Amino acid sequence: MLARIAVCSLLAVASASPALAQAAPALAEDAETVPVVVTKLVLPSADGSQTREYDVSDFAVSLARGMAYGVGDPRGEASVSLSLSGGLDGFLLQWASQATVDTQQARKVTIRSDNPDAPKVYEFEGARVLGLNIGAGSLSMISLQVGLTTLTIDGVRMN
Repeated sequence: MLARIAVCSLLAVASASPALAQAAPALAEDAETVPVVVTKLVLPSADGSQTREYDVSDFAVSLARGMAYGVGDPRGEASVSLSLSGGLDGFLLQWASQATVDTQQARKVTIRSDNPDAPKVYEFEGARVLGLNIGAGSLSMISLQVGLTTLTIDGVRMN
């Protein structure tokens, strides 16, 4: 889409400059279409009776050994940071709620992506929201920091 915007901008400038007018059609033909990557967060309800999907605009997975030697889980600590685009609903807020952190049920959460250059399925077992950021300006963005007990990527258990 950015390539098309650039070409449209170039065409507008080319109409004012004859030298650029000759280059604009060649650039328009060479403009590469960028594939749209669809990435979804699949979130089950606490009791597993319902599932909702959310659009993921960006996410990062971290797997690192604990800092304290000889203390804690030797498999390391896993976490994920998610940026979601779209609406915020009660279903997502219930999972992210910090009011019930002691009784909050951990969930098995899945991220599915059709990105050809990245793994397709990320499974997070024991997923609990540790942090929540909400941006509610002209774009509604939600960022979640999630701790988890087990990370599996494309069927390979990572910890």
